[in-house]
Amino acid sequence: MKRRDEVLVGVFITAALLVGISGSLWLARRGFGSGYTMHAQFPWGAGLKTGQQVLLAGVGIGYVDQVTLKPNGYLDVQLEIEKDYQIPEGTTATVVAVGFFGDQAVALTPDSALLRGLPAGVTIPPMQPGDTIPRGRPAPSIADLLQRVDTITADVSSLTTALNRQFVTRGGFQDVHQTVESTQRLVDQLAGVAAEQSRNVTATLAMIRRSAAAIDSATVDSLMGNLNQTTANLSRLTTELNATTTQLNGILAKVDRGDGTVGRMLTDTTLYSNIVNLVARVDSLTADFKKNPRKYINLEIF
Repeated sequence: MKRRDEVLVGVFITAALLVGISGSLWLARRGFGSGYTMHAQFPWGAGLKTGQQVLLAGVGIGYVDQVTLKPNGYLDVQLEIEKDYQIPEGTTATVVAVGFFGDQAVALTPDSALLRGLPAGVTIPPMQPGDTIPRGRPAPSIADLLQRVDTITADVSSLTTALNRQFVTRGGFQDVHQTVESTQRLVDQLAGVAAEQSRNVTATLAMIRRSAAAIDSATVDSLMGNLNQTTANLSRLTTELNATTTQLNGILAKVDRGDGTVGRMLTDTTLYSNIVNLVARVDSLTADFKKNPRKYINLEIF
């Protein structure tokens, strides 16, 4: 009886271990359903191991089935993806930390720019089973963040030391104070100049207003009347000059055509010859008169 109890206890413990192991495998591998294999490559030190999750846009779609260490400095990671999920083209794979205990997972990130550019109802073609998912830009790790914090802390310490040396040790604060005082004096001087200019402008405007008020409107009206009368006189004079010009143009036109006495005199080609002949005859007569005056004057005195 006692031996049989021991056997039953052993069987129960063995069954419990098998159930626990099976449950762990089921939870790790999201059940025992069939899927398909994909591949990814990551540098050494990624911290991956079998059974870790594979996330697509934050949703668990599979697990890490195998991790192979390659001598070229990379890990060949085999991923088991559930058959109900498809990985779109352009997806990249990165290793991300999950939880606070150093657990890792493979995160698959689709190309968001490509997804935004798709028309409604159109989907991106999926990658084929067995393809290698390109490696994306890894997120900074805690060590990287701590190293960055240390670098920033060192830079802040150097800056603090330099500021202390420039402003405290070498009297930089006193120089700044003197500069502020000099700037304040300059601002006060500029304000005084601006106020003086404002007073001068105000006085000039007041003088202009007084000068404008001192102008007699009756004198201005009389001056404008005289200007209007002068303008009218000039207009009449221009009209008369235009009429005179028209008459002269008519007379000159008649002269050019040979109309009238003056026209015929100017256009007669024989008039000049006749005048020359007359002058020659007068000269000949005058010479003959001087030579023989008795021929023309016969004077007898009793």
